[in-house]
Amino acid sequence: LSGRVSYINPLWYLSSFILGAYVGRLDKDKSLGFIHETEEQVEAHLDEYKKKLPKDDIDSQKVLEEIKVDETKHKNTAKSNGHAELDDASKKLMSITSQMMKKISYYI
Repeated sequence: LSGRVSYINPLWYLSSFILGAYVGRLDKDKSLGFIHETEEQVEAHLDEYKKKLPKDDIDSQKVLEEIKVDETKHKNTAKSNGHAELDDASKKLMSITSQMMKKISYYI
């Protein structure tokens, strides 16, 4: 699609590492809660993107659906292993952060 590697990939990798290190230090139920909520939000993003695709772009729709199946497995694994539900403020912060990341990656 004539794309290129994002110039801000190092920022994404660094922030992901820092976030993973932080979550890894939480109690197990809280870290599983973070994974559960992350996958919830990713599923919503995938649904959002799927709606934006042309109806005849079956291949891309299938790819997004396969990704969603994988994300749902992660969410269900976190749930079955005793995740703790995150508070509303944490969920909101995660949502705002992901919205900012989407906007930044779109414009850069």
